[in-house]
Amino acid sequence: MDYLSKNQLKRLAGYRNSKVCEEEKVFVVEGEKMCGEALRSGFGIRCTCGTEEWMSRKARALTDCAECHTVSSEQLERLSLMRTPNKVWMLVERQQPQVEDGGLILALDGLQDPGNMGTILRTADWYGVRHVVCSHETVSCHNAKVVQSTMGAIFRTRGDYCDLPDWLS
Repeated sequence: MDYLSKNQLKRLAGYRNSKVCEEEKVFVVEGEKMCGEALRSGFGIRCTCGTEEWMSRKARALTDCAECHTVSSEQLERLSLMRTPNKVWMLVERQQPQVEDGGLILALDGLQDPGNMGTILRTADWYGVRHVVCSHETVSCHNAKVVQSTMGAIFRTRGDYCDLPDWLS
């Protein structure tokens, strides 16, 4: 673990742009609870930026993280999409899309509100639905507001996108 340089901060702040995340197949996770879920999920953690206190508590859990940085509160604010950042920010690798048959699958078409999507993923997780298939017109499961509102369900309920009418037929 090392301290974040100005150039590294500038590069990582670029992930505030959803297009950059989409291109690199990553998503941003923020806060102690959500980052704890990410660490337990088995998802690839590309980068972790945390306060000195958080990093010292979680050092052992970060052994597989490709890049770890200790940051000040001010640096965390520059990275964060939240009004009040909470000790840690992570860049997490997305799972490979794989629309599969079998098990209980939820299909969503044209859902646009990120808060509603997060609630649906949370509810699906509660009922054991591990796969949600979405039309291309549906809000991204990796949208920052969706990720936060899932409260960790994003790591247990997979969201994939396809041409829904073709898939349903």
